[in-house]
Amino acid sequence: MRTGLVWDPRSLSFVTNSNSGSLQWYRPDLDQVTCQLDVTGLNYVSRRDEPLVLMTVEHAAFSSDGHWLATIEWRDDGKTTPELRLKFWQFTASSQEFELNTCVEPPHNGKVTSLSFQPPPPPPRNSLSSSTSLAGKSTGSAPPLAAVSTSEDGNVKTWVLLGGAEERGGDASWACRSVAYYQCLPCRGACFSRDGSLLATNFKKCLTLWDPYTCELRKVFSSPFPPETFSQHTFGSKTSSHYLISTTDRHLIVWDLLRCSVLWSVAVDVAVLVADPVAPMAAAFVPSKQGTTHLYVFDPSSPAPVNVWESVCSEPVTSAAYAHATSPARESRGGGGEERTSKLYFQTSSQVLYQVSNEGEDHPVINTAKVVMQKGREEQSRQAFFEVFGKATKGAVEPNTASSVNHSVRLRGKLKVWDTAPHALPPLTSLAPLFLGSLLPSKRPGSRGEMEDLESDGEEEERDSVEGEDSDSGAQERDSHRRRSPWVQ
Repeated sequence: MRTGLVWDPRSLSFVTNSNSGSLQWYRPDLDQVTCQLDVTGLNYVSRRDEPLVLMTVEHAAFSSDGHWLATIEWRDDGKTTPELRLKFWQFTASSQEFELNTCVEPPHNGKVTSLSFQPPPPPPRNSLSSSTSLAGKSTGSAPPLAAVSTSEDGNVKTWVLLGGAEERGGDASWACRSVAYYQCLPCRGACFSRDGSLLATNFKKCLTLWDPYTCELRKVFSSPFPPETFSQHTFGSKTSSHYLISTTDRHLIVWDLLRCSVLWSVAVDVAVLVADPVAPMAAAFVPSKQGTTHLYVFDPSSPAPVNVWESVCSEPVTSAAYAHATSPARESRGGGGEERTSKLYFQTSSQVLYQVSNEGEDHPVINTAKVVMQKGREEQSRQAFFEVFGKATKGAVEPNTASSVNHSVRLRGKLKVWDTAPHALPPLTSLAPLFLGSLLPSKRPGSRGEMEDLESDGEEEERDSVEGEDSDSGAQERDSHRRRSPWVQ
């Protein structure tokens, strides 16, 4: 899985490596592989006495609309000259397939370290004014589609789509527009800001900011911890778009691009870093000493995590990505429009795919200890019982109709049990005492209303006591959480 998880916004699928030299499209909502693409187009035939070194797909990237695909092929048998190819594929509506448009051989003199497309600039607010990019320039006219590749040879190459060339029969093709480098250092990766106005590149101990349109160096950030080198970096989104998140060997660092300084840093070893493209959030996967992996979801503007999953999986995480799509806006939020939603997926070393989500919650809830998950167990079991068997209403009941009411309640409860899925029922240990108690006849049928009032008062007192204990334990948990660092390994 050299390409990792790559999201295709057109087909709403993840694209990963398949057989040697191929890519596969996987739909997480359907849990099936929809199609495959043979990138290399080679026959896998070898001599029996010598194994064959196959061509592998190292990188894959999609444009913002999903109609262009860029791939990097690599093969090195240690005997002949290494083979390296950059291919651009165009999606055709007639055949519903990707067709090869441009092949560059070789695009670099060294191994390619990253490949990404430039996001389109935001549309202007009205026809008379144009939007302003993060770099402070007007983006009124639409620039050509561009992609950037980086390599160990130190070059950062920008590829643009050229259309209407007479010598090519009027077909669109890709060509190199500019080449950038910094102190002849190998480049480890590059990424664009969300509006495409800035390009951040990684040159070991330095992070450089470039203007992707003019290839002009704008700023250089040196590592605040000199012995360490940068490994990963990405831009924030929405209200955090002016933050640059980076990781070193032992630290997570957030840079404020408006002030050109470090906003905050924390000593933690991050294995995988990914930013949400539609929300001001980022996810960091941190390996622990016990061999498990912790997941931290945080807002780049604050060092305190918004959500923490301790031991989210029992093996190392190799790649992660946000699956984002456009869906109709909810009626509670105004309706009449569209909103972009995202879900976090990650893949482990054993090629197991996981999804992280909070069903039915607009905002994630902090979950930093098992004690928080176990709070209010009695209240949850009581509410689960009432949802299944129903809750009797308060009011005066005639003495001669008490038996009929009890019979109807029991009958209605039995019917709801059969209508509920078995895996959705609460544990039997919590349902059995309440269910058996509801079947016992009342000692004084004539005073049923008074007994129900007493029981309801007792339930309210018990609920208040449980809530008081929950609040006290919650305060103790928050105090202990403040005393210790929010990023634990």
